[in-house]
Amino acid sequence: MELMAACGKAMPAMFRDKKSIGSMVREIRKSRNMSQMLLAEKLEISYQQVQKYEKGLNAFTTDRLNQLALALDVPLTAFME
Repeated sequence: MELMAACGKAMPAMFRDKKSIGSMVREIRKSRNMSQMLLAEKLEISYQQVQKYEKGLNAFTTDRLNQLALALDVPLTAFME
């Protein structure tokens, strides 16, 4: 399945759908004992936005995936199938 980036360009099909990525973000975040608030601070967004990402309500841009990978200390490939 393809995700749409904010610029309107399709992301590679190798990326999971936004709900799957959101679940992975939550799982990785919790495994690092990181709160949504701390992740939000690292990403410079609100904790409500983190909640939306984790619930799969908002799509991820490629930039945001890069930021998440850095903030969670995982390779970008962690979000690929």
